[in-house]
Amino acid sequence: MLSTNGTAYWAVRLHAPVYAAAPADFYQQVAIRPSPTYDGLHYCVDDWHTILLALIYTVDDTYMRQQAAADASLTNIVFILDGQAIQDTTRTAFIRFLNPEFFGADEAWSCQIGKIFAPGTLTVGTHQLTAYIIDPVFGDFETSITFYVDAAGTGACL
Repeated sequence: MLSTNGTAYWAVRLHAPVYAAAPADFYQQVAIRPSPTYDGLHYCVDDWHTILLALIYTVDDTYMRQQAAADASLTNIVFILDGQAIQDTTRTAFIRFLNPEFFGADEAWSCQIGKIFAPGTLTVGTHQLTAYIIDPVFGDFETSITFYVDAAGTGACL
């Protein structure tokens, strides 16, 4: 999950319009991203989850991949879950993003920063997730969501 957003996920989405035996929103069952699309979503306590954000850079003749990679290496994301900083996050490799058209570009590169949580690690109830993006090149940014973890046999666990 942490390493597939810009590659395998888009390969499936772009080339297989029907997902046999899998819901179309499969990432919203696993990924928890502090972005408006994910605000208010419910997750199952029995599932694996990944709290993450992607850094996606569109490139062209004036802003090349090498500069984007250098800029990405200077950017940090700090996740705060229920008032506590998430420790030991992982940064994926800087790789080609397979759907640059999503951003109106011909070429894009990305990496993700996040952490994977085993079933039961996120407790049942309401959670507040904030991400602070510390970016010395493009400026700092903050984003927050509220999400819910449902007990086994209820809500998202049905």
